[in-house]
Amino acid sequence: MVYLDDENVQDFYDSLANGSYKSIVLVLGAGISVSAGIPDFRSPGGLFEAVQNHFGQKYPEVMDKPEHLLSRAFCNKNPIVWKEEVVPMLRSWKLEDTQPTITHKMIGWLHKQGWLTRVYTQNIDGLELHPDIFSELSIDPSEYSEKIVQAHGCMRDGTVVLYGDKLSNTFYKSCEQDFNNPENPVDLVLVMGTSLQVAPFCSIPNLAPTTATRVLVDPNPSRVISLNSWSTTTKLAGRDVELGSLWKKSNSHWENELLIKSTSDNFVINFFKSPGSVKNGWNLLSELNVELVEVMSKSKWHLCEVIYKNNDTIKVKRCIDGKKIQVSINKIRNR
Repeated sequence: MVYLDDENVQDFYDSLANGSYKSIVLVLGAGISVSAGIPDFRSPGGLFEAVQNHFGQKYPEVMDKPEHLLSRAFCNKNPIVWKEEVVPMLRSWKLEDTQPTITHKMIGWLHKQGWLTRVYTQNIDGLELHPDIFSELSIDPSEYSEKIVQAHGCMRDGTVVLYGDKLSNTFYKSCEQDFNNPENPVDLVLVMGTSLQVAPFCSIPNLAPTTATRVLVDPNPSRVISLNSWSTTTKLAGRDVELGSLWKKSNSHWENELLIKSTSDNFVINFFKSPGSVKNGWNLLSELNVELVEVMSKSKWHLCEVIYKNNDTIKVKRCIDGKKIQVSINKIRNR
């Protein structure tokens, strides 16, 4: 097991750029959408806070347990409120003007390379299937969409999997198919933006063949080891699989494991700066249609993604939180 180590990370980047991984499974969580302006559910400004603000007075119990509003029990007890008030809120919450992040576009790029087997996402924002990914990367929506498993549903179409619900058959069938395929065995499981706390989703990385590489990208990768206290197993892909984080074990089943201390976007940015990508002529602009600049604000430079620019002004999206601002062209510098 390796923590952030430049040499090992660069070796991994080189392997990825060289096409060494032919069957990649991505395991994604809320962290990849923070730079789109969608905070984690439990963070300030997150969905749970919105639930409390919208419904706390009418249903005081959600002040202590906001997830109660998103439960099957609440839906069954209050079907009209659910249909006429809760679902419209979910469909509109922070989604009207959100675009996919650098990480979301990387998903489409991996598919375009022919290396992507499946994406398992906990997120319900639907950004993995945003039209910008199809248009900017020239991807066939139908073929690509089949590789996206929204394990907990999607707010955009009202298909959110509620607390108390089972996951969809698509989730279980995909796990069965992906991790029992001797002709195209999974050779890389890449985890980004999730601390792997919710079962049975958290067990997906533990399905990887022992010959596969497992990589976890997180600003605080040790939290995945310390927070995940599951000690039981679940039935998935036709076998018993452990729910707990196995990265913490010294006698790991996997010889090739990497814990990278980074946000998912910075992980992607650094991949396209790596020698392997440069050798292939790849960069963020050519491959993901992403241009980065730094913008001066309150005497501090902020890394931003360009949305559009004209002769005098530029509109950007701040990478740290997705905030969109328009500034003078004189207040930017090229990244």
